[in-house]
Amino acid sequence: MGGDARALPFATGAFDLVFSQLTLLWVSPLEPALDEVTRVLAPGGALVALEPDYGGMIEYPPEIATRDL
Repeated sequence: MGGDARALPFATGAFDLVFSQLTLLWVSPLEPALDEVTRVLAPGGALVALEPDYGGMIEYPPEIATRDL
């Protein structure tokens, strides 16, 4: 199943919460997708986006690396 983050199939203001994990990293350009998230969020709603911070991976800093990347 596919979708388009720039055209979500939901009514305006349908959600109190939009949760995204490992998605926004792959969306380009990002602004149209964020505009769409804003559209489907109810007033006072929240976007929770969990995206990687490669500098914070368990393998960083090298002195505490558990395996080679």
